[in-house]
Amino acid sequence: MLPKNLLLLTGMVMLNAVVSQAQTFAQYSPQTITYRSDVLPKSTLISNVAPDQSGAVSPIIGSAFWLDSGKLLQCQSFLRFSNMIVPRFLVEDPSKITLAELILSPVEMENSPADKEKISRFIVRRVVQPWNDSATMWNNQPQADSVYQVKWTLRKKQKNKLVSVDVTGMVMDMIRYENYGFMLSHDTAGKTPASRWQWFASPLYEDETRRPLLVIHYKEPITTGILSGTVMEQEPELIRQANARTNGTKTDVKPEPVNTPPASGGTKEQ
Repeated sequence: MLPKNLLLLTGMVMLNAVVSQAQTFAQYSPQTITYRSDVLPKSTLISNVAPDQSGAVSPIIGSAFWLDSGKLLQCQSFLRFSNMIVPRFLVEDPSKITLAELILSPVEMENSPADKEKISRFIVRRVVQPWNDSATMWNNQPQADSVYQVKWTLRKKQKNKLVSVDVTGMVMDMIRYENYGFMLSHDTAGKTPASRWQWFASPLYEDETRRPLLVIHYKEPITTGILSGTVMEQEPELIRQANARTNGTKTDVKPEPVNTPPASGGTKEQ
């Protein structure tokens, strides 16, 4: 039979081993942050139709590509979420982002009937240079990432619905490097005839519910116990209870449960 003090020491060592093992089992709590574009709004619609004019007050953004008397005319847009502040652990490890969605609301303009019946194709890129919405024009527009881009296609039936563009990789790079926002340009590739333009509500659009949003979904690490399922933050109390049981005494002190936050809850070409 082991001496009482040796039995106590053995019990504490075993308990500490269990607690240490429990703390190595990391679980994740899904979280979501939504950023509004109309908080410190920053967007512009530029065109080579008027290459020395700014489109910072435009109620729409989007892209266009058409011919007029043999001349190629284009429109493209820039959009930045100036309030994109993320938790520190995401700054340290952006790979914990599971999905980043750029939410856009299509806007019907005076398009020709033929264009309304066609699909729309546009491209989203990450801007890599600083820019000022009121000073940005076609002739001095900032550069965008020329390697990574997301191509998106809208079918006819999708043109009256919210568009969710997967920009996960771009947002990760914005966190790793610098947040200069997104560029929207027209996609002229593809065998299927496409509409000459696609417009969306800008941060200045009259209907607030249709302004662009950026939604980031991520997993937040939480350390849980393998037995109780609660956060193991009360190790000293657990050891005291174990000691009391070893000594043959009774304790009715129970660890208080720790509330964890509840989970919140086109066609893509890359």
